[in-house]
Amino acid sequence: MKKCILTILPILCSTFYWQPTLAQSLETKKLTYAAYLGQGLASWEEALKTVESKYSTSDKPTELIDIAHVKYGLLNATMANQDEDSFDKYLEGAKEDLDFILDLDSKHADAHTIKAAVLSLQIAYSPLKGMFLGPKSDSHIEKALKYNSESAFAWKMFASSKLFTPAMFGGDIEEAVASYEKAVSLFEKNDSDLASNWLYLDALAWLGQAYMKNERHDEAVSTFEKALKREPNFGWVEFVLLPAAKEKASN
Repeated sequence: MKKCILTILPILCSTFYWQPTLAQSLETKKLTYAAYLGQGLASWEEALKTVESKYSTSDKPTELIDIAHVKYGLLNATMANQDEDSFDKYLEGAKEDLDFILDLDSKHADAHTIKAAVLSLQIAYSPLKGMFLGPKSDSHIEKALKYNSESAFAWKMFASSKLFTPAMFGGDIEEAVASYEKAVSLFEKNDSDLASNWLYLDALAWLGQAYMKNERHDEAVSTFEKALKREPNFGWVEFVLLPAAKEKASN
């Protein structure tokens, strides 16, 4: 992939700025949505093969951000089973793609958001790296929101940062809840954008968990039920998150 990127640099430099803030394509959204619901690394790897194959025949920069989106989803999926070997396998490629996109367009909000997310995942696997990777992740989130303050994806990532960062380093559960709520609201501003959008489902799942952490169990139940209404096959919510929230709410 790195060799391919270097060979098309002159072409991309002249075309990328025509559409500097494009997010993932509809086709890629469908692939990532199916992979997310599949809850398995193999589904993400198949999605990655598909988008990389498409990119290799077109060399369109708009499809490079598709690859970055899929690689982020794949890296995120490794967390389910703490599969650090798979995480390490795809990490450097994801970072190279994101750096390349940001070299071409330093104001690409989605690229900054994914870069922040990838850095956060690195911290999740190696907490001691939080001291120097945390500020870098925060910087990319700040840039993403600066360049697109209406980015639901960026607000979701900001919320996650506040949820998982220890309070002594700036974490804040109240701010996390408010930011997840804002992310969900922004996703819902455009109903057509909700179809096949795994980031929206994930935002609902994490909003519910933030409510749980904040002892707002009834709101967590409502949020998880909302997620299931949108996607009845959302197994993580149906079999894990919602039952736990209902048990807490009934006590």
